[in-house]
Amino acid sequence: MASDESHILRQENLRLREENQRKDQRIALLEQKIDALVRRIFGAKSESFDPSQLELLLDPEAAKKSAAAAVPDALAADGTIAKGSRRKQPRAPRIPDHRTNRPS
Repeated sequence: MASDESHILRQENLRLREENQRKDQRIALLEQKIDALVRRIFGAKSESFDPSQLELLLDPEAAKKSAAAAVPDALAADGTIAKGSRRKQPRAPRIPDHRTNRPS
């Protein structure tokens, strides 16, 4: 009886191992399909990434300074747009700064 039981257990073990291997292969295939879909949806597009955009996240003050340094190149001394430049004139802020207009 013990040998019959061990034989049955060995067969069951072998069957489960084969089933496990098939499932591992299916999981690997599904992971490859998911990766391909993710690359297709979220992959590189026509829009390019500018590494200087990271300055906004890493150091906002430095980004403001570099943006301010680029503005004088496009503006003439009187604040108008320099000839040949396609930049628009800076707008005045529409909403007053509430910190400067506090009643005493």
